[in-house]
Amino acid sequence: DMFTMQTGDVWSFTTTGLGGGVKGQYYHHDGATPHDPASLAFRTLVLTRTDPQIAFQWGDFSPDPLINVEDFSVIWTGEVEAVFTETYNFYTNTDDGVKLWVDGQLIIDNWTDHGTTENKGTIDLVGGQTYPIEMWFYERGGGAVAELRWSSPRTPKDLIPQGALSLLVKASGANPSNGATDVQQTTTLSWRPGEAAASHQVYFGTDEDAVRNADTTSPEYEATKNLGSESYDPPGKLAWHTTYYWRVDEVNNL
Repeated sequence: DMFTMQTGDVWSFTTTGLGGGVKGQYYHHDGATPHDPASLAFRTLVLTRTDPQIAFQWGDFSPDPLINVEDFSVIWTGEVEAVFTETYNFYTNTDDGVKLWVDGQLIIDNWTDHGTTENKGTIDLVGGQTYPIEMWFYERGGGAVAELRWSSPRTPKDLIPQGALSLLVKASGANPSNGATDVQQTTTLSWRPGEAAASHQVYFGTDEDAVRNADTTSPEYEATKNLGSESYDPPGKLAWHTTYYWRVDEVNNL
């Protein structure tokens, strides 16, 4: 029998980033102590969800039926992907306080009670690369607003779109912070786990390149920690006036 073959077209699709948005952790506050991580601002976790964008005009209403109308705070964490290699401006528009970190750099810090206020910070980014982003917000009283925008020479100022945001799969929140000085000789390293992490591989040493390139057969490999154990105590006392480097790899269960 005769037959003919009709060659099909090549179709394509591109998957979104993990989650397509940022992780929002919503907390209640007792209203009596200052809104600060050392107080109750981020201690009573009430709700965790994925927010497509940070684009909220709550006014005199609550973000969710579980959340107070007043005296609440939010930590948003994720990654942002730069489109172009150039200087980016980030803008927070909030009522009340706000802090913003991009790639570990605190670029906006207005941790005060205030009406709707726009703040701006700048940072150089490389197109196609993703960077950790973290925004803290609290609402004391009155209307509540939390918005995050960006711009660059080739990016019009606008709310950061969902497509540029993704959940953070790498470890983050390094403590001591990256580049910290005057760290005690007996310090505990800690971090926040990435989304879908099942365990953490810890690398530590005094040679930056060696730590960067190490694997589990290298002398710099220290331990594998289970999810829920996001800390590590270096053995013995650390040397005086010495720079140490460390890395945490997330082993995911995706």
